Parts: sequence; C-alpha cells; structure tokens
Amino acid sequence: MKKVILGTAIATCLAMAGNAQAAATIQFDPLGTSGANALSVNFFDWTPGNALAIGAVDSSGIVITTDPSNPSSFQVVAQASLGNLVLSNGSLVNSYPQITFQLSMFEYAVGTTGAATLLLDQSKPSTFTMWIGGTAADDVTGAGYDGAGGAVKLLEGSIAGSFGSFSDVTRLAGAAIQGLDQSPDGNDVDGGALSHQGSGGTTTQIDITYQNWAYFLSNVTSLMVDAQDSSNLATPFSQVNPSDFVVGNAPTFGVGGPAGTNGANCAAGQLCDFQFQLDASTSFNPVPEPASLALLGLGLAGLGFTRRSKRTAA
Repeated sequence: MKKVILGTAIATCLAMAGNAQAAATIQFDPLGTSGANALSVNFFDWTPGNALAIGAVDSSGIVITTDPSNPSSFQVVAQASLGNLVLSNGSLVNSYPQITFQLSMFEYAVGTTGAATLLLDQSKPSTFTMWIGGTAADDVTGAGYDGAGGAVKLLEGSIAGSFGSFSDVTRLAGAAIQGLDQSPDGNDVDGGALSHQGSGGTTTQIDITYQNWAYFLSNVTSLMVDAQDSSNLATPFSQVNPSDFVVGNAPTFGVGGPAGTNGANCAAGQLCDFQFQLDASTSFNPVPEPASLALLGLGLAGLGFTRRSKRTAA
C-alpha cells in the first residue's frame, strides 16, 4: 500500500521533484493504435475549463482554517477538454478525438478571505481521470467531460499533493463586482450571476494508478509523483462560459444580484460555492534515467522517504 504523503513541506518537495521532470517527453498515440501513430509529447495543454470549490464560502467569505490539524476542507472539482498536444520540438497537434479530464479533491484555505493559500486535505479521497472520445463536451451545460457516450478511459489516479493560492481582488482592493460571464461569445448564459474579481493558481501532483497502454506508450505509473498539473484560476470568466454543472455539481452563489454573486458572503448559517475559470496544463514523469532517479531520491531522502517499488504494469 502506498504511503500517504503528509505535510506542506513534503508537498513542496514533491513539487520540486515534479518540476525537475516537467519537461520530460513521453510517447503518446492519440489514435490508440499502440504506437503506430505515436508522438513525442511534453505537455497536454487544456482549453480553459471550469473549477468549483463546493462549500468554500460562508457568511464571512472564504472558509479559513485556523487549525491545520483539523482543517475545514471543501471539495474542489474541475473539468476541461484538451486544446493541444505540445510536442518535444515545440510544435502543436490538435487533430485527434476529444480528450477530457475531471478532477475531484479536498482542499482547505489558510490566510485570509482575501488572500488564501490552498492546501490538500490528504485525509479525504481524491481522483483524476482522463477520457478520449465520447459525447462532445459543452462548456455551457457542463456535459460531456465524464466519459459518457462510449469514451475510452486513458488515465486514472489520485492526488498526492497540491499547493495553490487565490487572491480575491474585490475583497483586497475594492475591485468592482462584474457579471460572472465575460466570455468572448457575448452571451450571458448564467442567468445574470455576478462575480468578485480575483486570480490565483494551483499545482497538483498526481499518482497515476492506471494507464491505457494503447495510447500511453511510456510507463507513467511507477513513481511517487507520476504527473503534475499546473492551473491558473480566474474570476470572472473571460475565455470560456461558466458551466451550469461542474463534475455534476450546480454552483450556489453568495448574496447579491438576480442570480447571486460568485465569491460574495453567503446568508448566515449557509455555505456557498466559488466558481473559477481554469486554464491547465499537464506534464508526465515517465520512469527516469538512472541519474535523474538518483537526484529525485536525494531530494526525498531529506524527508526520510525512499522511492516506492515499481508497480507491475497492468
């Protein structure tokens, strides 16, 4: 059984180890022909999508944890579809069947309601899943990201560590409240919901437990940190529509406006959600060369860990 990675210091070490491998190249066949159409890929560059922090806001703002040993965590869910495969030579490939991901994890916030640091609650379950094909994804309704319509599972894993931050500029500096949907299509599809202004980012380390070998030809299931996802967060939405459902969850907003205000305080005794535009990219850590593996081992040794044994490929 895998060891649970505990503590911010360990998460930081994992992030450093992941970043050392961030430019690693994997062999990926977007047509699932077991290598006949393989590409040398450095990154999966996702189109802007949606993230939702469920129950992250109370009557005072973002729920802040004062005792990290007993965190007030909230579920964070996210979804997006792939924009480009970024190849090792820097070129982009976007001709392939639809590829989507969904993520669910639990985080807690420390700091203030205006400037929060986001940390993973490792006592609760987390999942990351990627599919290819299936029902066309729709950023307005939020449908089509979950493997429906005969999609094939590409990857599955759990979250080994996560670290992020978010600044609510409306709370910090009095930035004006705006319409939640500022996307270029000009359509306000969210019923007139308003939003605080803010931005942030998060880096998530993923321990992949399943890979589809017809598509992923490199072994990405054998390390403590098999992949990492770096995401920019923003409100209001400026590139894509805010989805009606994010991983099956309909957002509930705080007080204000005809359809509520994203990021605003909730009514007393209630919890509300915080919806973000998500712009993510994912890189992978195939089994490293011996020299790189030794470097990674040195980084983890200071925390008393050793590299786990390789799992037998499924």
